[in-house]
Amino acid sequence: MNKKNKLILLLMVTLALMISVPKTLAYFSTYVQAKGTAPVVLKEVVEFKEEKIGGNKRVVIKADSDSDPIYVRIRAYASSEIFDLIDFVFEEGEWRMTSDGWYEYYKVLMAGEEASMDIEIEKASIELSQFNVIVVYEYIPAISDGEGGYVKDWSVGWTTGGDGQ
Repeated sequence: MNKKNKLILLLMVTLALMISVPKTLAYFSTYVQAKGTAPVVLKEVVEFKEEKIGGNKRVVIKADSDSDPIYVRIRAYASSEIFDLIDFVFEEGEWRMTSDGWYEYYKVLMAGEEASMDIEIEKASIELSQFNVIVVYEYIPAISDGEGGYVKDWSVGWTTGGDGQ
């Protein structure tokens, strides 16, 4: 075989390898790169407001006009001597206290609706110069039960790991 034939054979083998290498690399690759953005939209849009009224607070929870139905609840934390002086003031039947210390709004909060509660403190009984009351709000989506009602499950929440802990 002369040099010219060897060179042609070598070029043909090289060309065949070059054509098959990208397919082989694509088969074994798990890396993907993409450019661009994608908007993330939460369907439950809730606004929490605290208004000071004297030394008391008015807590207002409002579902956005585009929000899906939600359940809401409120809980206050304070030292035991301060917590005993706190009154939760609301319209009869609007809120109910659960066994774990939360106040749940009595119905599903639909788009555009709001729920409010006043948190009042008997200041005349307080001898401390400073105190702090922490108010926590939570909401969860109201899941349709398929029969015109809604299901709520407050046990569904954030987890710290993949094992459900």
